Amino acid sequence: MLPSLASGDQAGRESSAETHHQRGWESLSGTLPRFHNRARRDSLNPRPFDMTMRSTAAEASPSISHVVPGSPYPAGASVLFDRDGVVNFQRTGRYVHSWPDFEFLPRALDAFRALAHAGVSTYVATNQGGVGRGHLTAGALADVHDRMAEAIRDAGGRLDAIAHCPHAPDDGCRCRKPRPGMLFGLASRFGIDLSASFFIGDNVTDLEAGVAAGCRTILVGTGEGVRSAGRLGINEPFTGFTGLEPPPIGGLVGVAGDILDAVHAAIARRAAG
Repeated sequence: MLPSLASGDQAGRESSAETHHQRGWESLSGTLPRFHNRARRDSLNPRPFDMTMRSTAAEASPSISHVVPGSPYPAGASVLFDRDGVVNFQRTGRYVHSWPDFEFLPRALDAFRALAHAGVSTYVATNQGGVGRGHLTAGALADVHDRMAEAIRDAGGRLDAIAHCPHAPDDGCRCRKPRPGMLFGLASRFGIDLSASFFIGDNVTDLEAGVAAGCRTILVGTGEGVRSAGRLGINEPFTGFTGLEPPPIGGLVGVAGDILDAVHAAIARRAAG
């Protein structure tokens, strides 16, 4: 049985009533914050739009940025990722403060390229509490995400948007995983069908957020994956993809060696319906 973490039960109750994602996001946030659009361009290489959902401390909503204009893919059934430990190496005991601290995990760019070739919309949802704690500036985080998105595009991949929670764990926000606020925010903004989508993560909190939002989830063996598997009593090897029947938590379809193994499994299951 999934361990009970702070806010987990409340998040589950909130999400179970949210059949329509727009209504669900409004329920979580009280009122949908106003979007502030700022188009940012390089002289040679266009950069994605930056759309930030600003909120009061009481609303404590996530930021959604790096929205790619004119995405050729319908959202619908999508693939969403955690960032640290899934897309890039997780630095134990420290934050990714700047681009030199960021390093893609092996095969991560291959995963984004595979999703682009399959025509699947792709999103990242990441807790970045270092901003709220004062260890990382919002500008530094934006620069990292700018460069990450550019590297993915240059590799032939696609990243449609990034949602991040900038709040510290004790801020009482509704977007920090294990709460599903970031996923509801993305679904509301882009029309994602969360019930037909996959959320791929390395932490129990990722799985909790995905399940609360109605996604199917996949646990990867990178980052905190092995430790998380131990917490859930999963003894399957993290090689390729292994389905879990019955799953230790509803919505968890299996474990994968890394992000590319998880993406191949998600694409195959998406095609099979």
